[in-house]
Amino acid sequence: MKQSGIEVKLETNKISKLNQYLEQSSIDILLFNFYMPKKEKILMVENIRTTYPATKVILMLEKEEESDKLFIAGLMKAGASSCLSSSSSTELISEAIKVLASEDFYFSKIVNDALLYDRVNKKPKGPVFSDTEMEIITLFFNDMDTAEIAEVLGISSRTVEKRRVEIKKKVGVKTIGGMVKKLVELGVVDNEILEEVV
Repeated sequence: MKQSGIEVKLETNKISKLNQYLEQSSIDILLFNFYMPKKEKILMVENIRTTYPATKVILMLEKEEESDKLFIAGLMKAGASSCLSSSSSTELISEAIKVLASEDFYFSKIVNDALLYDRVNKKPKGPVFSDTEMEIITLFFNDMDTAEIAEVLGISSRTVEKRRVEIKKKVGVKTIGGMVKKLVELGVVDNEILEEVV
């Protein structure tokens, strides 16, 4: 069946039939409108995108899913190309499909709201360092001693020492060696800084 340049290759309400079709044929864009628990839906998207990376997935969301911003952000992180309301107009669905014919994502209002919410409410994985602490860390990894760091930053050596003690407390260690190890493990020190040192 063709409609406005869009060819529908398969319509099914069975996951097993979808999986069987995907194994035998390629699908450019999959309009996914199955009801299943949220965790299973995220795993299904991950599986499809891992197994068939060229297949773009548009999720049609149930009414109760539309307001779950963290779930929608999770679907996008799992590899969905877009999420639309199951009550979306045919025109909106066609627009999303046409955009995905040449782009990787279609950012509907639902997706934009969810990604913004996720970004704003994301908690850092490790300790948060002030700008001064980050400057001290960077200079420390560039083989500067306390006096040199103080001179570069225009602060006293005592302030540098206090900040270094605070950095150690934040990462939960007592020694300079422990601090170095922990900062590397946490990814606070990026490869550029490490390459400069080595």
